[in-house]
Amino acid sequence: MIVYFAALHVHALRRVIETLGPQPNGGVLLSFFGDSERLADAVFARQHGWKVFLDSGAFSAMRRKKPVNLADYAAFLRDHGNLFDRRASLDVIGNPIASAANFKKLQKFDVLPVFHVGSPTKFLDPILAENVPFALGGMVGIKGHELLAWQARTWRAIEKHGTHAVHGFGVTGTRTLAAFPWDSCDSTTPTAVGNRGLIPRWSKSGTPSFMNPAGFTKGALARQLHVTRAFRGAHPGAMFETDAHRSQLLVETARMILTFAARIDAHRAAQRRSA
Repeated sequence: MIVYFAALHVHALRRVIETLGPQPNGGVLLSFFGDSERLADAVFARQHGWKVFLDSGAFSAMRRKKPVNLADYAAFLRDHGNLFDRRASLDVIGNPIASAANFKKLQKFDVLPVFHVGSPTKFLDPILAENVPFALGGMVGIKGHELLAWQARTWRAIEKHGTHAVHGFGVTGTRTLAAFPWDSCDSTTPTAVGNRGLIPRWSKSGTPSFMNPAGFTKGALARQLHVTRAFRGAHPGAMFETDAHRSQLLVETARMILTFAARIDAHRAAQRRSA
């Protein structure tokens, strides 16, 4: 399972890649809407053994009421698409008919069609019939139990058509990652953890968890930090005073998520061998 980290500014992206080194399941996600001038970052990531995913940015564009122009996106794909390992189609949020039409127009650029939460299943069938990698989207902000139920129904429909490589937009909840055979996903969690000053640590169940240091005494926080690899010996009072400390939180979170994804892959491989 490849994990593409999103919403990384230039320095954070390079810090993560340089610190962690080449990662077979590591990637970064850049958006045409907002990141179209960051071609050097795409080149940098690939030169250092990371994969790069190009998203159209349709969701962000919709929230800002600045729709992505199809012709502009097509021109970008034509001129720079080879810099990216994967490229998403230009989906139209809430309009599966328009999304399908855009996919047909962009298909020559080897883009992934996107099926959204709330779209009728009849719009998934043509995607499955294409037998191409595709993405599930619209999942950010959906409640946990509701999201898992929708994913379960959708994956049942997918698996009736055989094996497909599926990308999950905004999918990094540990339950969701472990429950379904994602080929890839993307995550803003490292950026959020760094910005909020949370402490990344392994839970007793072996999943990544993120602790809010607010309310802890200095001694209790020091004990928590001692079990977190990146921060042994760190002084709790200085943990969140500099960008360097926040950057360290971000890097350690990315490391943990990649490790967790690799463990899921290893578990599934073992299950296949024993089947």
